Amino acid sequence: MQDYNYCGFVYLWVNNHLEAVNHSKYIGQHLGNVDDGYTGSGTIFKRRFKSEKYKGFWTRLVLEYCDNADMLNKAEIYWIE
Repeated sequence: MQDYNYCGFVYLWVNNHLEAVNHSKYIGQHLGNVDDGYTGSGTIFKRRFKSEKYKGFWTRLVLEYCDNADMLNKAEIYWIE
């Protein structure tokens, strides 16, 4: 984790299950702390994240920490592209 105050971060969830070839990644942003329990807001992602089949196979990587909401929005677009 960064050693300075940040506004939010862009993250990547990766599904490491052998059968998760399609829909195995999810990129998003969160305005808050990396340790606050937030997983994501995408409806389909949340369904897959909580499914019995894929439970325990997800890993989150922080791609970028951002200092303000504008920077966070631009960073998310960058990483999705």
